[in-house]
Amino acid sequence: VQDWERIALKIDSGAVDTVMPPAMAKYFPLEETERSKKGEGYLAANNSVIPHYGMRRLRGQSDVYKPMNMIAQVAGVKSALVSVHRLLEAGNRVHFERGNCYVEHVKSGIRTDITERNGAFEVGFWVPKTQENQRENIRNGTSFHRQDTTA
Repeated sequence: VQDWERIALKIDSGAVDTVMPPAMAKYFPLEETERSKKGEGYLAANNSVIPHYGMRRLRGQSDVYKPMNMIAQVAGVKSALVSVHRLLEAGNRVHFERGNCYVEHVKSGIRTDITERNGAFEVGFWVPKTQENQRENIRNGTSFHRQDTTA
């Protein structure tokens, strides 16, 4: 476990993009995007500007060892937020029901459980901290969701 980092992905119906802070998943390179090149940030609910630094392409596994991969925008946020909008765009269904919450890829039928913690909904995502762990990682990862890389 010491060579892996667990990221609590909070499912957010109000987020336009999937975002994470710069200190998370540092093994994966930070890639520039059109938005980060232009210096454009995100607008927070309180109308403050959140800086955008680029994106990371992540490969890892869920809390139950299912392969996962996703693209996250790196921004000046405190925690990782998964956009329901982006999940739906990528062909997923998001289901919320007491004791039965999940993200399901419609075509494959693969489900990823969502856990409720103190009123928030999250998915555990384990990513490697080292290159050796990345090589050992599952090669045919199931996409948790894909996101436009030009954001």
